[in-house]
Amino acid sequence: IEDVMALVALYRPGPMAYIPQYVARRHGREKAVARHPLMSAVLERTYGIMVYQEDVMAVAQAVAGYTLAEADKLCYAVRKKIARELQEHRDRFVQGAVENGVAKNLAEEIFDDFEPFARYGFNQAHATCYGTIAYQTAYLKANYPTEYMTAVLSTELGNTDKIIEAVRECGRLEVTVAPPNVNESESNFAIKESAIYFGLAAVKNVGTAAAKAIAAGRGEEPYQDFYDFCLRIDQRVVNRRALESLIKVGALDGMGERAALLASLDDVLASTQKAQSISNQGPTLFETFLGEEQAAMLTSFTLPETEPATPEEKGIWEKELLGDYLSENPFKAHSAQLRAAADTSTAEITRDREGQRVTLAGRVESVRRIFTRKGQNMAILTLEDEKGHIDVTVFPKLYAERAALLVNGNFIVVRGRIEQDSRDDVLKILAESVRPLDDATAAQPAMENGDPAVTVSAGVEHPPSTREDGLPDWVLDGNAESEEAPVAVDEPEAVEDAAASAAAALPREDDSASEPESQPAEELVDRTGPAVELVVQRTPDDAQDLGRLQRLAELLSRNPGDTRVALRIMLNGTHVRIATHDRIALTPEVEDKIETLLGTAPIRETNA
Repeated sequence: IEDVMALVALYRPGPMAYIPQYVARRHGREKAVARHPLMSAVLERTYGIMVYQEDVMAVAQAVAGYTLAEADKLCYAVRKKIARELQEHRDRFVQGAVENGVAKNLAEEIFDDFEPFARYGFNQAHATCYGTIAYQTAYLKANYPTEYMTAVLSTELGNTDKIIEAVRECGRLEVTVAPPNVNESESNFAIKESAIYFGLAAVKNVGTAAAKAIAAGRGEEPYQDFYDFCLRIDQRVVNRRALESLIKVGALDGMGERAALLASLDDVLASTQKAQSISNQGPTLFETFLGEEQAAMLTSFTLPETEPATPEEKGIWEKELLGDYLSENPFKAHSAQLRAAADTSTAEITRDREGQRVTLAGRVESVRRIFTRKGQNMAILTLEDEKGHIDVTVFPKLYAERAALLVNGNFIVVRGRIEQDSRDDVLKILAESVRPLDDATAAQPAMENGDPAVTVSAGVEHPPSTREDGLPDWVLDGNAESEEAPVAVDEPEAVEDAAASAAAALPREDDSASEPESQPAEELVDRTGPAVELVVQRTPDDAQDLGRLQRLAELLSRNPGDTRVALRIMLNGTHVRIATHDRIALTPEVEDKIETLLGTAPIRETNA
């Protein structure tokens, strides 16, 4: 649990810059040495690194002779960023440290390490609570995935977005989520025969009262057919709208085909309501004299012959009323293509990315065609991928070229810019290009592992991007030829070999390599002035990594300055350092954006 606690606390702005160093020390790749022997004892459990607020207090006491009360006031001044008090504490800390035999410059450096905690750091009690809960839930998820996910789904009843997310996680865990079924499902999500049955109350337009009435009406005796079902439920609670929704999502599939059940709904309701009235109030004088043949008609029931609902219709109904596809998922056959064609997902479109260009791949969920003031056609479509959906604006010129593609159910790839709608603050995409999904994925180069290669070039100045993908020149196209190793490598040994080869080919601080004589000599990187290193951690998701590089490139181009930029690409324990021509204005705001994007704060190079 202590490892999880540290993980929770490290991913906060205060200690975030020390994540690589902490991991290296935790795994024995680097010796755990504190800045000064006085700090060693109090930071032993965190490998010589300040992780919690209490560590700041402990260091102040051990190094500068603070009392516990003084250390608490120091932490308060750091958290609240009180400049006057911070200066007073700096003077007090340095003086106390010098009296304890610490060099003045080292004391200043130690105090500097306190200040990042002003951007938030966890206290240990907070991290303990988070870590304990994370450990317990991780244990349950790993060992009792069906029970755990049932609890998660039940907790999120009424929150469609969270239910969608949980259902898709069930798919990843190979936990079966069965569609709602009036003879199996309960009001909430429940386990039966090792599957999670979708809760009836989670179906749109049904609600908890109707769901409980259906479960209560079933009791120990399953509903025999559609007529029996409508006859036994309390129709004062389960109305026509609820029944229509249940039919559309397949909750009555065992009683007939969906289109046929919908076609018979009104007649069955009229007949069963009459039968319920007779049962509840007794027969009227007229009904007493009904002949057996007429009375039998009240209970006779056969489904009409109708054209069956298409898989597309079923998928649309399930998406609308359940929030996701259960029995008919149109994304299943296109999943690999969608991931290969896109550099981001709708779930990753956030406000801090406004103005960035992205590539999304998905299915046209709906299209609204409108006219401009000049009478030209344009469209606003809703693009859906496996993570969510977003509105896309297609202006007249592009619409005229691609109108045939903008049809409900079509799979397309959209390249465009993220913009926030000024009227409702909702993020949308302003489309610059639209292509069929098949065309987009056919253009991807096939690699041995089935994914496009992503390579990074060193020492190349990046002017404002003119490339279609918006990346600077130091990021090569997936199909570009390069002597550097592609990042998408599976085996650890191969990663190490590739990293070593790439590192040998890249310019180092003392290299002056140039291209062969047949090519113009490459301009050397200017290494004067302040410098910063940005750590980019590779993941198994190439598209996601390429998207992060693209967003980083745009951030660099929008914030030019004097600080040199180098990249350190982490590859499963090895790394490649890349010197670039980029220079950035490293303001606190830009630092925060880089932390948010890469998960690690920029590391200033003190020897610049």
